[in-house]
Amino acid sequence: MGTLVKTSGHARPLSTGLGYLVRTTHKVMSRRLASELAAHGISFKQYFYLRALLEEDRISQIELSERVGMNRATVTSVIDTMERQGFVRRLPDPDDRRVYLIALTPKGAKLRAPIMETIASIQKAASAGLTARELAEFRRVAERMQQNLEPE
Repeated sequence: MGTLVKTSGHARPLSTGLGYLVRTTHKVMSRRLASELAAHGISFKQYFYLRALLEEDRISQIELSERVGMNRATVTSVIDTMERQGFVRRLPDPDDRRVYLIALTPKGAKLRAPIMETIASIQKAASAGLTARELAEFRRVAERMQQNLEPE
């Protein structure tokens, strides 16, 4: 039997906690996303960088690392790979010679459609059987939980 935690005098499995439910849902969605993106030649790791660049192209590597929440060394490695694949290129920043901007190539920009279709497909599958009201409530609750946990 799994580990139990006492709350309000009642013991219940740790696997019923909010964090556990959020994490396992995220893992299931991530596996599905990775699988579907791979069919388009996009790795799961690259997805986060491409998504950030599709939202705003031509940003510095430092800005990109902040947006995806990864350290600069990891970003360099992923950008190197994406550059070899022809998805991005490094451009000198006209305002600062020490900085390079990461820009989508035409090949990288063409990934917008498959990425958006993949996201839509997964969201449709995940929300099957849920009403618009339930989804709106889920969003409200999830956003509130994030706000509750953000440092002040």
